[in-house]
Amino acid sequence: MAGDLRKCSFIKLEAHQSRVITCGWCTKKGLLATSGNDGTVRVWNVTKSQYTLQQTCVFRKEYDGLSGLGSPSDPCLSPLAWSVTGKYLASAMEKVVNIWQVNGGKGLLDVQPHWVSALAWPEKEAESLWCGEPKDILLVGRMDGSVGLIEVLDSSSMHRTELEHCCRKDVAVMHIAWHSEDKPFAVGYADGKLLIGSKEPLDKGAIVVIDAHRVIYCRLKNDGSF
Repeated sequence: MAGDLRKCSFIKLEAHQSRVITCGWCTKKGLLATSGNDGTVRVWNVTKSQYTLQQTCVFRKEYDGLSGLGSPSDPCLSPLAWSVTGKYLASAMEKVVNIWQVNGGKGLLDVQPHWVSALAWPEKEAESLWCGEPKDILLVGRMDGSVGLIEVLDSSSMHRTELEHCCRKDVAVMHIAWHSEDKPFAVGYADGKLLIGSKEPLDKGAIVVIDAHRVIYCRLKNDGSF
């Protein structure tokens, strides 16, 4: 840990058999998730003085057992996203999304129509919902410019809806930011444009596309103000 940071104590985690690709904290539960080139996502309970491996999630690419398990020679597991409650953890590889329930089950698998480039759960719980209880819903952005929404129904089933009103043809989705389920979300594209959309089709003109940057989006943050 050399460089510009001042000297501090640290813990070294022997996390994966191959290089680490992505890390993500769950602030709700204080857990750390890491994805590696070994085809696994691992969940850690980390304190100032020690760490404990809580769960190892093996990425599945197919429905038929061992032939679809991840391996060190597979492409990177990225992106990685926690649900707002910390109940679910999602990751993607190529055209496949896996969603695991923390501390339970082998996880859910959904094959997408195109390569996945971004995942986003709502960052905050909704303040008010006309439809009742909040849901566990995940936005999926893809390399062809399409956006889908996965609703986790329970530990063994999910439902995917294509958000055709938020699709921009043949422009890769780079990042998605979603403040809460009852708010619009922002989608950043490879051509520098930003789409402000919603999970439900609205009146014509309600979907806004902004020519925001001249370069590719790397990161978005939504504070719920729109």
